[in-house]
Amino acid sequence: MFEYDIIKGDQISKDDLKLERSRNIFRAIKNNSFTSILELRRNLNGDDIFVFETEVEIPQKPIHDIKARELIAIIVCVDDNCIPEVYALREDFPDLSHQNLCLFYKPKSLCLYEEPFTELQLTWTASKFIEKIRDWLRFSAKGKLHADDQPLEPLLGFNNSFLVLPHNFYSQHGDILTTVKTIQSQNSKVYVTLPFIEKIAPQENVNFLLTKFITNPFEHGIISKIPESIFELHSFLEKTGFNLISELRSRLIAWSEVQENIKHFDKYLIFIIILPKKRGKYSATESHEIRAFKTKQSIKVIGEALGCWDITENRIGRLIKVDESKHGSEIAIDILNTIESFTQENARLMNEWQNNDVKISAIGLGSLGSQIFNTLIRQGIGHWCLIDNDIILPHNLGRHILSQEHIGKHKAKVLSDFANNLFDDWTFCKCFLNDILKCSHESNPDVFESLESSNVIFDFSASVPVARFLCNDTNSDARRISCFFTSSGKDSVLIAEDVSRKNKLDMLEMVYYRAIINNSNLNDHLFNDPNKIRYGYSCRDISSKIPFDLTAQHAAFCSTEIKGIIEDNNPRISVWRTSQDNMVEKIIIPTTCEFRIQYGDWTLVSDKSFMGKIYNLRSKKLPKETGGILIGSHDVQRKIVYVVETIPSPPDSEEWPTSYIRGFKGLRSEVERLNKQSDGMLNYIGEWHSHPKGCTPTPSTDDLIAFKWLVEVLDKEDRPALMLIAGDTHEFFLGEMKIEKC
Repeated sequence: MFEYDIIKGDQISKDDLKLERSRNIFRAIKNNSFTSILELRRNLNGDDIFVFETEVEIPQKPIHDIKARELIAIIVCVDDNCIPEVYALREDFPDLSHQNLCLFYKPKSLCLYEEPFTELQLTWTASKFIEKIRDWLRFSAKGKLHADDQPLEPLLGFNNSFLVLPHNFYSQHGDILTTVKTIQSQNSKVYVTLPFIEKIAPQENVNFLLTKFITNPFEHGIISKIPESIFELHSFLEKTGFNLISELRSRLIAWSEVQENIKHFDKYLIFIIILPKKRGKYSATESHEIRAFKTKQSIKVIGEALGCWDITENRIGRLIKVDESKHGSEIAIDILNTIESFTQENARLMNEWQNNDVKISAIGLGSLGSQIFNTLIRQGIGHWCLIDNDIILPHNLGRHILSQEHIGKHKAKVLSDFANNLFDDWTFCKCFLNDILKCSHESNPDVFESLESSNVIFDFSASVPVARFLCNDTNSDARRISCFFTSSGKDSVLIAEDVSRKNKLDMLEMVYYRAIINNSNLNDHLFNDPNKIRYGYSCRDISSKIPFDLTAQHAAFCSTEIKGIIEDNNPRISVWRTSQDNMVEKIIIPTTCEFRIQYGDWTLVSDKSFMGKIYNLRSKKLPKETGGILIGSHDVQRKIVYVVETIPSPPDSEEWPTSYIRGFKGLRSEVERLNKQSDGMLNYIGEWHSHPKGCTPTPSTDDLIAFKWLVEVLDKEDRPALMLIAGDTHEFFLGEMKIEKC
């Protein structure tokens, strides 16, 4: 039997086994037909050691040197808080995949499980454990222990020390002086490198020099000892013909030839090793493993240990010829797991997002907007420009993603910095601290340049003036998307243009109001919450009561919808309603094609859905004429009238085949109802009536008289008169009406 320090201990009997796990393993070895126990031992730590022999089913021509009978040791920790360790005791046991890295070459430690001990405990049994050992040996003999579809094994294993590299590290040429921040936690240590940005790369307080090497290809899983010195790592890498010591000497000498570099030689060295990996000896390179090694001595000491120079009175003296008898065996190293900093590409990959070309401008970064922004950027979506002049105040913290340290700071600036830090990329998000309604092309050209170059413009402001400004006064081909909470804070709304902007945001807003007044599920959708909070002394210092979890929930709904919209060309209106028991219902509002007609200084905007309803009402009353009033809205600032809905002919109207006199019974109360349900956005805007079948919409003398009356009524409110006549075709009359002879 081969004696190793790891299995040395005093012999014991089965009656000395105190741990239940040890007693179960003893029984499993005794009861297995292919295993026989040889010795029980206990080491100085109190761990139980089982030494046994097992028969192995091997093929006639084994791929790897596994014998028909193998000597195995199992060590059960006295604390019983880890997976029992398994060692192959044969002196010439081969280096194979799925062996644990140790601080010694022999005996070989077998890696049986991928899962952590905390998960294995739930189903682990001693009998399955013994069979797992035998399976490891059997499949290794056949060369099938590592499945063809299984990722390649790490060459140098893992530990609890990490080096976080900037996203642009691998594109850097040469060697890099950088500041590395060390973060120590209870169970791990993380070294975080600062971004490599030429203009702000730190030149002071440098504590590490980073350099990288690319080796020749390795077959995966062929190392069983963790290298503890530069020389041991060199010996490992030398198996592929890569000479680490020679490469290090060359670089150290080259660095020392630049006087500016020598002042950093009291710092430490981190060298990155890029190891190409292949599945088999004759396979092609399949992946790359990247490891870092941190020296425990300074660069000055490393150069002396490798025979590059001597140190006299703390000064470097270059040797005429390298002393090749020195191999750096005394230069201790720590292995570090390398992790690339979080990048937009990583985020897209983890969130299954393909589109990287979306340029986004966002206006308004309040509670909903900040959470939608946070949700989308963490998925790597878009390149952003934030526009908002608002600052964080204490009452914002209940629903905003920012925190106490940001009070008094501009929301857009803090969020922009947060996003750029998230991805270690200061081109990802920019910001402008402007009120969009007070911007002009002359004074704020950069703001409008960003809007014009965007693919999507988000309006998170919950402001109708902002939405109208973005829709009608901003020159950009970008589709507009508006997301907002209703005043109650219980419902959220998303309104999105189509990619060609054939259905613009302002008319889609009107379609949304039309749905509110016609859908019983939306009756109280826009009703104000009377129980608002006053956070200051101004009449405007009022905020709604909206729970944070509800804000986050609606932000998630909107974000998911936005992702679908970005990859779809069609317009969309979605409403999420929250019930009293906090269940959320999604209501999709259908859209149809809009049309815009210019009448002098005024523009009339409506859609096919409205006209469809008009012709449906006309058809039902033929051969009689019918009519009603027009419901819509005026944008006096831009001279736009939106024709949205109709209240059909009142019951006291007079309808004949050749004339129509509109009644008034119930109209006032119905107009007031529609106005209240739409939160004041929809009002009476004009009249309509039909002409008989086979007739044109040419006005009659009575129509002219009625229109004159309409002009007088609406002129008092500084609104243009509007009349629609629907015959076999239809025509709107806005501001004036002329009788044309047939």
